[in-house]
Amino acid sequence: MGSDDIFKKNRRGKLERKENLRRKKPDQILIVCEGVETEPNYLNGLKAKLEDECKKRMYIEIKGVGRCTTSLVDYTTKLVRESKLIYNEIWCVFDKDDFIDFDNAIEHSKKMGYMAAWSNESFELWLLLHFQYLDSQIGRADYNDKLSEIFNGFDNDVKKYDKSIKDIYDILHQYGDEQKAIKFAKRLEE
Repeated sequence: MGSDDIFKKNRRGKLERKENLRRKKPDQILIVCEGVETEPNYLNGLKAKLEDECKKRMYIEIKGVGRCTTSLVDYTTKLVRESKLIYNEIWCVFDKDDFIDFDNAIEHSKKMGYMAAWSNESFELWLLLHFQYLDSQIGRADYNDKLSEIFNGFDNDVKKYDKSIKDIYDILHQYGDEQKAIKFAKRLEE
């Protein structure tokens, strides 16, 4: 291998080491969601945005499996064992409903080396925070109604909120405010 293979000349004629002699494999990330539609639809929208920016650096696989707590962690382990991919990161995404073994599931996921993420009560609250601050205790159906009211005012085909909206991330990105949602979520957490 000659010096031309390892070095290149800069503008001033000096030799510099070439960057990226080897192609780095993209990070492979697995995200396994308790929800079958809402969370995977949202995360797939986020994934599409990230892939446009980082296609060569990451591969993200998202699965909505309809299992909860420790069952979700065990199913994630099954998916990892059966996969031909070696994942750099593995995430378990839970709804924090009133499951008795929620804390056990978080600990179990940590023991397996997985990352854990969860939404308190309802993922729909996160969606709603893109449009307004809400700190009152309301039920899941009320979140859906509020989202439907908001969606009805948009100039697009979606006039009612539904868990199965495939492009939910795009709708939130177009009509809502993610930075506002983050600020509101932090305020709620405090």
